[in-house]
Amino acid sequence: MSNLKDVLLHIPDTQGSRDDRRLAIQRVGIRDVRYPLQLRVAGRVQPTVAEWDLDVALPADRKGTHMSRFVAWLDALSEPLDMAALRGRMAQMLERLDATEGRIEARFPFFLRKQAPVSGLESLLDYRGRWIAEARHATPGTPGPAPIRLWAEVLVPVKSLCPCSKEISDYGAHNQRSHVTIRVRTPSSSRTWCATWRCA
Repeated sequence: MSNLKDVLLHIPDTQGSRDDRRLAIQRVGIRDVRYPLQLRVAGRVQPTVAEWDLDVALPADRKGTHMSRFVAWLDALSEPLDMAALRGRMAQMLERLDATEGRIEARFPFFLRKQAPVSGLESLLDYRGRWIAEARHATPGTPGPAPIRLWAEVLVPVKSLCPCSKEISDYGAHNQRSHVTIRVRTPSSSRTWCATWRCA
């Protein structure tokens, strides 16, 4: 062994070794990993930073999994993502981790340009997005890749008129600020993702 590469090639693969204790684990992975994301939303690409949770199911005959492969998967996300692309990337993650079930969750800020209803002036509005992709068998232990389900979620800032203030006022009333969370299960089409945020 003359160099570091030779040394690494001879390190025992503990995570990949067989486990005879018959203890399956539903979710093993990493949480709250901040990593850049190129987001495709409303027909445009927007750079942002996401907090990622990544995990896979560990079969009963496996001792562990390689956590570094999750980060390697993140680092390989060089193209802009939308919901359709996330479905494909989910399949790649499962293949890289040699798993049939798993889950991806990404939480990120993004901006959409909105027009003020009275003045007509435009400015950027801050939204909070969340993607979830999950591959899970309905019956545990089912062989082969699990079907992939996708969800998109957005936290939308909204304003409403205070009814009590309006009732006692002759000329106007104050606004109430709040947030509305919208969560939808989506098909593989990215068009649904864009339409969801336009409606918001």
